[in-house]
Amino acid sequence: MIISLVCLASFPPFNITALPASKPGTIELTRVWPNDVDEYLLLLSKARFLFTYDVTTTVIEEAIFYGVIPVLMTHLPMKSMSELNEFFPSDMAECCLSSEEFEKLNSENIESFFDYFFQKRQSFLGYLEKHDTEYKFQLDALISDISEKFELTPQSQKNATVGT
Repeated sequence: MIISLVCLASFPPFNITALPASKPGTIELTRVWPNDVDEYLLLLSKARFLFTYDVTTTVIEEAIFYGVIPVLMTHLPMKSMSELNEFFPSDMAECCLSSEEFEKLNSENIESFFDYFFQKRQSFLGYLEKHDTEYKFQLDALISDISEKFELTPQSQKNATVGT
C-alpha cells in the first residue's frame, strides 16, 4: 500500500470538498499530530506523496528532502500555478505536482515521473546545500564584523563561530 500524507497543519480558511484524506493509505498531518519530530520524520520516510493546501509550508521542502512528492492542491495565495512556480526555487517547483498533474499519473507514466522527480530532487538538495554554505559564510562574516566593532576577545570570537 502506498502511504500518502495530507498536510493540514495550516489548513486554509476555505471549503475543500474533495479531501485526499479519504483515499486508502492517506494519513493527515495536523498542528497537534504527530506529536514529536521523530514520528513526523518516520511518516515522511514512509510516504510517497504529500497533499498540501498550504503552498508556503516548509513541509514541502522537508517532503522533497525525504523523497516524498508534494502534490499542491491549490495555487492560492498566488494567482495561478505558473505564478506559484515562479515563487518557488526552480528545482523545487520541478519536484511538485499540481492536483491536476497528479490525477494524470498512471501505471504507464509513473515510473518515468519518479525518475524525473529523483533527478530534480538531487538538484534541489544541491540548491539547499549551497544556500546553507552561503548562509554560514555570511553569518561568520557578520559575527566577525560585530566582534571587531565591539572589540571582543579572541576567546569570545571562538565561541561565536558558526558550525563549530
